[in-house]
Amino acid sequence: MPPSHKPDWHGGQCQSGSWKNAGKGDIEIVKVTASKFRWPGATATCPMGKKVIGGGAECSSGIGFIWLVRSIPVNNNAWYGYCDTTEHIIGKITVHAICQ
Repeated sequence: MPPSHKPDWHGGQCQSGSWKNAGKGDIEIVKVTASKFRWPGATATCPMGKKVIGGGAECSSGIGFIWLVRSIPVNNNAWYGYCDTTEHIIGKITVHAICQ
């Protein structure tokens, strides 16, 4: 990409934890973290009146292997994710919903 090119996504400004998207409303990122034995899962839900426009999830554990099994939108207002492990351990998941 040439140095003079500035992609459209550089247009937002972060103010007090909410991204402002000119002409399209405020963007808010909701983060939820959960821990559970073997199959941790969580849902990040958008505030009332906002819709989910994207999201993602990440898994972690202190030992053993853990991987993301599912990271999907739920209805039009939330993002869900869950993980699996090969060991009998407690895993942790963090799910992010991008809401507008």
